[in-house]
Amino acid sequence: MPCKIEFLVDIVVEPDESEFLAYCPALKGLHVGGATVKEATENANDAIACHLTSMMKHGDPIPKGVSVKRIELPDSRLRHTTSTAGARTADRRRRTRRVSTEVSLAFA
Repeated sequence: MPCKIEFLVDIVVEPDESEFLAYCPALKGLHVGGATVKEATENANDAIACHLTSMMKHGDPIPKGVSVKRIELPDSRLRHTTSTAGARTADRRRRTRRVSTEVSLAFA
């Protein structure tokens, strides 16, 4: 069984002309688009997973703003779980949506 780590990360989704822009304040440079809010959020989840995987493989520290929700090690007795309520806010003036998303990474 591989090691599995689940992270909680905030994503901000904003309208951008005819599409939506999603970015992650905790991960500098992570900006993606999508035709819908759902597509932009899904694209952000994929980009976050790639970004965090790369950081971990290179030994870079996980930045502030990214929370570890759960760690599962190959021995099922070794498990760490934290509970964090998912935040969801909206700024009506800018129609900005901020959601907390879960990203799971598995390592062999």
